Amino acid sequence: LSAAEIRSTASTGSSSTSTGSLVVTGGVGIGGQLTAVTIVETSSIALKENVQPIENALEKIVQLAGVIYDRKDGSSTSEPGLIAEDVKKVIPELVTDNSESVYYTKIGAYLIEAIKSLKEDIDTVKQKLG
Repeated sequence: LSAAEIRSTASTGSSSTSTGSLVVTGGVGIGGQLTAVTIVETSSIALKENVQPIENALEKIVQLAGVIYDRKDGSSTSEPGLIAEDVKKVIPELVTDNSESVYYTKIGAYLIEAIKSLKEDIDTVKQKLG
């Protein structure tokens, strides 16, 4: 879904749009902001090739810095998020080509692998203590 399609959907008040592999269901919120109730991305193995495991996910995740910021245009204050330029240094595939936006829905894959790594460490410690 391109930024133009999101803007178009927000300006028309459309409640659902589907383009390529992304479906956004929601409506227009305060100030013309698109509010998604659900975001569904296609994920079937039938659509993928060159599938590789994510390596060193925990090490990458701990290098990211969650921040709270105010938007310069005044559209929001105390907004939590990440800084795209910082994310690009650690996990470039989570940042758009123009380096302005973060693919937040894709971070979940890294978090899953990071949690699995932590669980392995916890299991090892439990085994040594147990």
